[in-house]
Amino acid sequence: MKSAYSLACVVSAVIVAGAQASWTENFESFPTGSFPAGRWRDIGTSALPHPVMPTGEVIQTIGRNGQSTQAFQVFQRRTTSQGIITSIDIADTHRVEADLRVDFHPTPVRYGDWTAAMGFFNESGPATDINNEPQGVVYVYQQRWYFYGATGAGNPTNLSLGTAPVNAGEWYHVSVGVDTRTGAFDIKVLNGLDQIVIDRQITLSGFSPSQGQYNRVAVFDGEYSGQSATPGQFTVDNIQYVPSAWSIVPLGALLSRRSRRARLCAA
Repeated sequence: MKSAYSLACVVSAVIVAGAQASWTENFESFPTGSFPAGRWRDIGTSALPHPVMPTGEVIQTIGRNGQSTQAFQVFQRRTTSQGIITSIDIADTHRVEADLRVDFHPTPVRYGDWTAAMGFFNESGPATDINNEPQGVVYVYQQRWYFYGATGAGNPTNLSLGTAPVNAGEWYHVSVGVDTRTGAFDIKVLNGLDQIVIDRQITLSGFSPSQGQYNRVAVFDGEYSGQSATPGQFTVDNIQYVPSAWSIVPLGALLSRRSRRARLCAA
């Protein structure tokens, strides 16, 4: 089971302002083998063509802290996007963080296959493929970290975040923050040793505040090529959202690894 969570490194004014909209998800309240209920919706309802649903389930596994935990895992299928999506209120700033593990990378890797992704969308309606909506997400492709940002106008931003590998079976702590007034994103990734392997700031070109009306948080994949011999698969746990660009980290991690985790707070 999991330890309690604390919103660390968040100024008191932000806590007061965001108290109603902040939330955490550790999947402990759901039966194993089920699709998580409550705030979550299957992202397959927003992917076209719709995949077979549900696209994943709650599992029992070993978490990032080395202890038994429940988490959400997509099925190992070659299909359109699988995963979970939920609504958030439109705000000037957002941040989402989670523990993310790639269980299997797709082989061979083809264009149109991403093993896992997390970030923000402006979803206009169920008739539109979520992957074509305005968005800002961190994703895994060719066993590396990438960023994809689309405003719905002009060319999207699609960037490699460096050469740090994404090792199958290893937990990473991934953090994505955005200022929707400027289109500036703050991205951080810690590996299983709590070493910061990605620390990037990216501003979308040609961005205007009207394009940053993000109303969804999602954790998902996509295997659109149809040519992968082995589909990919990922697991996610300990999702934390706050309407602020400041970082939030588990209390247990702060107590045991305060010096290294504290560096996240400089976002």
